[in-house]
Formats: sequence, C-alpha cells, structure tokens
Amino acid sequence: MTKSEFKQLSLLYVDFVEQYRCPNVLIDLRELNYIISPEEQQWSASTVFPRVYKAGQRRVAYIVNTDLVTQLSVEQAMEEREGAWFDTQYFDNIAQAYQWFDRPRMD
Repeated sequence: MTKSEFKQLSLLYVDFVEQYRCPNVLIDLRELNYIISPEEQQWSASTVFPRVYKAGQRRVAYIVNTDLVTQLSVEQAMEEREGAWFDTQYFDNIAQAYQWFDRPRMD
C-alpha cells in the first residue's frame, strides 16, 4: 500500500460513515501489512476523525494484526486523537468486539 492508497481508503471509510451514520465501527486490520507513518497519523487525526465523529461515530473496535510493529503503528495513530473523538478498543477476535458494542457507553 502507498501513502496515496492509505489516504484514499481512509476517505472511503469517511464517506461510508457519513452515508450510513454508523455509531459503532469494526475495522479488521489482521491483513494490514502497512506501517502508518507519523505524517499519516497526524493527517488522520486532523482530517478523518473529525469527519466521522461529526457523522455520528462514537466507538471503533479494531481487530488487530499479530504483527507487533503494524499493531503499534495503528495504536499510535489512534492515540493522536485520544480522548477527543471516540471510544477505541483493540481485540483479537470479532466476537469480543461485538460484545463490547453491546455494552452501554460510559459518557
């Protein structure tokens, strides 16, 4: 994946959330073999997160890759906006993520 492709996919995600007004989003990153650069992390924090929050997203569950470096880059990207946008959790299976979505949010 290139930086351009990362941004294109991120903007498709934004379009989806804006169209369907999803309060809970599950993102399966187990096949992601891409390191999110600090520049891309900042771009996501300033461009992607405000738009999906405005569209109603409040929770995001990541199903993470077992590759520690990739996982850390994803977590680092999410920490760029920690406390500002939505609740974030990392899981190693989808069933756990759905259970988390079923629990009430602590606002």
